[in-house]
Amino acid sequence: VLGCIGGYRPLVGEAHYVEGMRYLLAERDFAAAKREFERAIAIAPPRYDVYFRLGEAELKLRDYEAALETYESALEIQPFHEYSFFGIAEASRALGRLDVAIASYEQAIVFEPRFLDAYLALARLYRLRGQPKSAAELLEAGLKYLPNNRDMLLDVAAAAAELRDLERAQKHLNTLRLESPSEAALASYNLRVLSDVHISTDDKQTAALVARIIDSQKANWILTVSQMGAVFVRNGRFAAARREFERILERFPDYPPAV
Repeated sequence: VLGCIGGYRPLVGEAHYVEGMRYLLAERDFAAAKREFERAIAIAPPRYDVYFRLGEAELKLRDYEAALETYESALEIQPFHEYSFFGIAEASRALGRLDVAIASYEQAIVFEPRFLDAYLALARLYRLRGQPKSAAELLEAGLKYLPNNRDMLLDVAAAAAELRDLERAQKHLNTLRLESPSEAALASYNLRVLSDVHISTDDKQTAALVARIIDSQKANWILTVSQMGAVFVRNGRFAAARREFERILERFPDYPPAV
């Protein structure tokens, strides 16, 4: 009987793991996911992927100290798990432990040189610490593994802008224009901002302009809104089109396609 019970433990643990994944990814009920992963750990032999998912749930719940401990448990089982290093970096960044975050992002990239999110997060952390040169060098190294990635091209252009290296920034944005014609309008806007940065001698003004570039990177909606406005124009719904273009101009007053 005891042998049968022992044999069923992994199956019961797996059932809790699957249920935890449903809560984590589909239901986005992170507290319920945490409970299920903890039950899986308590019942079945330890697995790094269960600890990792528990850490993800704790991270979503903003229980950063617990997440750090859980990710460390995952690494005790699988020392080369890049996503656990990334989780440690995210939790450490949230706690303000930036040196630990940087080291952990770097380790994640060592184990997975194509880890896009780690490159982007580390580069933005470098810029936050006033190290745009490190950010640009990191992203250019990453482009060898992820050539022509739009987010990396935009971020390296932003870092180059902070260095007032307009030629370098233009080179990366021109690559974006060639590889992703649909991004051309956004790249053109950023080139205009970069030109402003190039002629600016005021550090505060430069920082504000670079912030506009970074903001526009996050604003993928700008192309969608432009396209929706164009659809309304083609359908003769000019009042609706005007509303769409005005939404863009509220944030980007000089954005040429919207004007």
